[in-house]
Amino acid sequence: MTAPSRSDRPLSPSLGSAAETTRFPSAAVFAAAMERPGAPGEAAALRELRALLEENLTALRAVYEDQRRTIGAALLRVDAAREEIRALGQGDAPWVSALDHTRALIRAAFAEIATQHAQRR
Repeated sequence: MTAPSRSDRPLSPSLGSAAETTRFPSAAVFAAAMERPGAPGEAAALRELRALLEENLTALRAVYEDQRRTIGAALLRVDAAREEIRALGQGDAPWVSALDHTRALIRAAFAEIATQHAQRR
């Protein structure tokens, strides 16, 4: 087994919490680091990290809303298609009676053609 890399070590060993056992510290670790005096640039780095994380969260929310709208529109199209399929399956649907009338007209037209053809002979 190899030694843990620097990125696998806990970021805040002095806190003695669950953050020690994870690779990524919790928000409480960052809040505690912001309040305690540390290295001169530590607070500024944490503020910069916080700003970056907030920007990331804003971007993720925008992506979430876009995906939500996209999925909503797709569900509406699915519902419309479901209604169309349901209409096709009804025996008393208008298209069924129109098809029946068309079949009757074609049958009458063929019968008339057949009788005219028989009268010519």
